[in-house]
Amino acid sequence: MTISLTFIHTIPALVDKFDALARDALGDVQIYHVVDAGFAESEFARGVLSDDEEARLLDYVRLAEKRGDDAAVVTCSFLGTSVDKLHDEVSIPWLRVDEEMGRRAMAAGSRIGVIATAPSSLESTVALIQRLSKAQAEPATAVPWLCKGAFEALQAGDADTHDEAVREGLRALASQSDVIVLSQASMARVAAQLDPAVLPVPVLSSPDLCMAALARDFAQPAVP
Repeated sequence: MTISLTFIHTIPALVDKFDALARDALGDVQIYHVVDAGFAESEFARGVLSDDEEARLLDYVRLAEKRGDDAAVVTCSFLGTSVDKLHDEVSIPWLRVDEEMGRRAMAAGSRIGVIATAPSSLESTVALIQRLSKAQAEPATAVPWLCKGAFEALQAGDADTHDEAVREGLRALASQSDVIVLSQASMARVAAQLDPAVLPVPVLSSPDLCMAALARDFAQPAVP
C-alpha cells in the first residue's frame, strides 16, 4: 500500500530535504509539498500567524484530507503552535515536525534544553515540552536559550557569527540540561562540529526523528 503524505513548508529549500528523508524512511510513498513563504514572513515580522493565515494553513490540511492523504506534516517548528490549536479540525493525523523530538527528549531526562535562533520558534518548542510534560507522571522542565543575533547574522550572510552564537548556546545548555533539542534543524550542523567533551549530553534534531515516527506509525505488516 502506498502511503500518501503532505508536507507544509515555509521555505522552498526544505522540499528536497523532506522528500529525500520521507522516501528513505518510508519507501513507497506519494508526497505532496506546499510552500507558503508568507508564514515565514509573519514569523519574523510578528512572531504569530493571523487568523486568516491560520485559516489558510488549515485549508492546506483539509485539501490533504479531501485527497485521502494518510497524514500532513508541518516542517517549521513555529507552525507547531497552530497545529496544536487546530489539530482537531481535521480527521487525518496532522503532525508538527518536532513532536517526536519532544517525546524522545521526555525519555532522556527531566531538564530539557531548548535552543533556537528565533524567539517564535523557541516559544513554540518550549510550549511543546510543557504540553508533553503535563501528560507524564514525572514532570520535565524546559531550559530555553535564544541565540541572540544569530538569525540576523545568517540573514546578512555572516555564517560565522551565527555559528558562534549557536555554539555558545549549546555549551551553556550542556551544563544545565540532560538533553538538548534543536528548535530549528539548521543548527544540527553546528552541533555536529562540537567535541563530545564540550557537548556531553544528547542533542536531538527533528527531521530524522519525525520520519522515524512516520515509518513506525505506517509500517507495513510483514508478508508471511
